[in-house]
Amino acid sequence: MIKRGITRSTSTTNIVDAIASKYGLRIYEVPVGFKHAVKYLVSGEADVASEESSGLAYSWHVPDKDGIYTASLLIAAASEYGSLSGLFDEIIREYGVSYFRRVDLPVVNGKEVVDRNKDLIIERLRGVERVVGGVRIDGVKALFDDGSWVLIRGSGTEPLVRIYAEAHSAGRLNEIISAVVSIIQSLK
Repeated sequence: MIKRGITRSTSTTNIVDAIASKYGLRIYEVPVGFKHAVKYLVSGEADVASEESSGLAYSWHVPDKDGIYTASLLIAAASEYGSLSGLFDEIIREYGVSYFRRVDLPVVNGKEVVDRNKDLIIERLRGVERVVGGVRIDGVKALFDDGSWVLIRGSGTEPLVRIYAEAHSAGRLNEIISAVVSIIQSLK
């Protein structure tokens, strides 16, 4: 059913990219906020729009989050694998285990702090991590040589800096988050 691309917010798991690649689908990485993802459905460039906070929409359905429809699709997929855990076990077998966490750090004018210090944040991360790439569409996202990543973005609505991270072990996830918390606290 999916023939065009898939959107995902920059804070969403990279497993989506690996699955899309397997099926020859294009990934559109967009800023946090479902409105950015849905634009690709409306324009006809993508069939699925997704974000990390469980938002999914489909080109053949309404262009807005629909948990009931998504749950019905999950049930249908799970029935092919015998159970929902069978489906997740298959994903883990093929793409590996992934640990994800979001931390909200109280920072007055968090968005300004992050936007003003993007280069410094990356520079300091390079001092403790092997940064192999980055994305700057919403805050600053660092990609590491082991496939893990961290996104640092100031909230547009609250006095917070949000830290999103994904890694292949809980220990690695904690290392990344601890490093970023230290960097952000030094910028206040």
